[in-house]
Amino acid sequence: MKVVIRSEDGGEICHPFSTCTLHLFGVTEEDEVPVSIQYGQSGLIIGRPGEGEEHAVLEHAHECPFRFISEEFRNQVDEIKQDVRIGVAVVLENQHGQIFTTRRADHMRTFPRGWVLPGGHIEEGETLKRAGAREVHEETGIKVEESQLSPLALYESVFPVHLQVGQPKRHHIVIYFYAKIHMDEHATLNLDPQEVGAAGWLDMEQLKKVFRCDVPQSGKFSALVRRGEEWSEEELPIESLQAIPDENGRLQNERLTTGTRVAIRRWMRMKGVEPAEMCSPKL
Repeated sequence: MKVVIRSEDGGEICHPFSTCTLHLFGVTEEDEVPVSIQYGQSGLIIGRPGEGEEHAVLEHAHECPFRFISEEFRNQVDEIKQDVRIGVAVVLENQHGQIFTTRRADHMRTFPRGWVLPGGHIEEGETLKRAGAREVHEETGIKVEESQLSPLALYESVFPVHLQVGQPKRHHIVIYFYAKIHMDEHATLNLDPQEVGAAGWLDMEQLKKVFRCDVPQSGKFSALVRRGEEWSEEELPIESLQAIPDENGRLQNERLTTGTRVAIRRWMRMKGVEPAEMCSPKL
């Protein structure tokens, strides 16, 4: 399925792989833009919302690599006709006001050891919500109904995230949904070891610490961690989720990924909490 950009006059173009999504809407200085979304046989259609039309906010990282790639690379990639792909992920909130996060397995090609929300790709013939519900169940064993899912945010994801690491190889538009669920206290998770290396629930106070990027924060959170062929309950440091740059301005792999931060930030604002971020704009 392709990503299609709809202009204000109703014209449509297939999203070029090598072009920043926000630039296609004429947004060059800001890092977000309100959009309408439709999904059908032609793919994901993103446009400017009309008056009174339901919309979500599309964001990207301040230093989106496609803002800075060379024209030579842009032309090379466009000749290959690589597509911008579509992904889905879900912000799951339990009855205790906690958010479920997973750490990607070490062998994953993109964002290894990154902490993310459960989600993934869309299979042929699926709706966005059906894909979200399926991915949550496959990765975690948690069952969520399509009717429980509501759009929360969109994020333009590019990998690698910095040109210093290499030219972009993956370009996705990720649709984040929100669902409020009730987890039985004795329910067991069924985590997929092919995709998940660890998983845990985070409450609001813990998330407030995670969103601080200036200094490491104290405290721990409970998680299931894959050790060999077994899962063990462990206490992991909050610091491992923070996006604190090293002396070269680079971020460690094990952190809450930027797209995940965007979605959780939207959820926190929905709850009336403004994250006290102390981050560089580039994060």
